[in-house]
Amino acid sequence: MVRILVDTSADYTVEELNARNIEFVSLNITVDDKDYRDLVDITRNEIYDMLINQEKFPKTSQPSPQDYLEIFEDVKEKGDTMVCITLSSGLSGTYQSAC
Repeated sequence: MVRILVDTSADYTVEELNARNIEFVSLNITVDDKDYRDLVDITRNEIYDMLINQEKFPKTSQPSPQDYLEIFEDVKEKGDTMVCITLSSGLSGTYQSAC
């Protein structure tokens, strides 16, 4: 089976990801020294509210290599094929984490 993996910069909703059987790795978002995993610990609407209402601008960071490794190992164990789509390496470290 071919499986597709994106990071949450792909801007799908959880419902869209589930409907299309697309797996995802969350980008990390930090607001006022509190960390969130995009689409897991915080919704897009909550992020937008923070952009409007917080004095500090939220910061993002790339997923850890371990986040990718867990999915890649499951793919290998099941004999599946993975197509992994990340942000450009010129814009983010998500590609490097996936490598």
